[in-house]
Amino acid sequence: MRKIKELITMKINKIEDLNELKEAYRSGTIKLNISSIARQIDVDRRTVKSYLLRENDEHSNTRKKPSIFDKELDFLLGLLNNKEKRFTTVKSLYKYMLKANKIGNASYSAFTYYVRNNKLLQEKFKNNNINISTIIETDYGEEAQLDWKEDVKIVLDTGEIVFINILVLILSKSRYRVARISTSKSQSVLFHMLISMFKELGVVPKIIRTDNMKTVMDEPKTEYSSGKINDKFNQFAKDCGFETRACKAFVPKRKGKVEQPNRVYDEIMAWNGEKSLIGFNDLVKEIAKSENKRYHKDYNKVPTIEFVTEKKVPKAFTK
Repeated sequence: MRKIKELITMKINKIEDLNELKEAYRSGTIKLNISSIARQIDVDRRTVKSYLLRENDEHSNTRKKPSIFDKELDFLLGLLNNKEKRFTTVKSLYKYMLKANKIGNASYSAFTYYVRNNKLLQEKFKNNNINISTIIETDYGEEAQLDWKEDVKIVLDTGEIVFINILVLILSKSRYRVARISTSKSQSVLFHMLISMFKELGVVPKIIRTDNMKTVMDEPKTEYSSGKINDKFNQFAKDCGFETRACKAFVPKRKGKVEQPNRVYDEIMAWNGEKSLIGFNDLVKEIAKSENKRYHKDYNKVPTIEFVTEKKVPKAFTK
């Protein structure tokens, strides 16, 4: 009993320190102040409780729980090998599986998660030139995706109406994100905001994937053209230590990890008439921080926790 008391009073520096308490907590031998622990390690209390109740840590080498899709793996591979059938997207494959009553009422997000983590299916998609934009994964630190949410109309606390642009940078592996707002989308403003984001992250990704914004591309990348990166931006990228890769015009799904989170920032509209421009900028940062602490069931991660792992991987980032 004395040993348990010592464990309860020990300092928790990171969520992994809770491993020693899991068994006792689940058995009811001890009680823990979940909210206090969450504040101590700066994560959401639901994240702490979920971690304590989880049987095995997601990064452990223990055997993973079988997926409901495992029994249909041969069927899936057979479909992709069938030359008479054609599946151009993962979505079309998912819809076929639903109508064929092969996967019950499984969600699309669960299906894509299974697909992107199955090497056999990944390889088959590549060989068949199937659009796998929704399941593309990268290594730790390898890539970040950048995008503007443009011309958002807000009302300041002074009553003045202004249009702001929200810049979001999200790391593709951990899904950790940072965000800024500006009334301008000029190249100098973009440079300033990116430098600020890198400082907040403490690292620079090896690759930044963006759309064909004019401050980055002189000529857009299309199905018929490789495009041309602006010389000034290219030099900025070299100075910072990252490579720029543009998505094809009108193909936003290749940059889907940053496109979808942008929708979260629509909630700033609720604060119209109550904040200054600086206040709105702080609000956008706070929303990003909240999203980083939240467990995202679509990709089974808490970005804040995953980012800690990401930064520890040798040579994951350029700096």
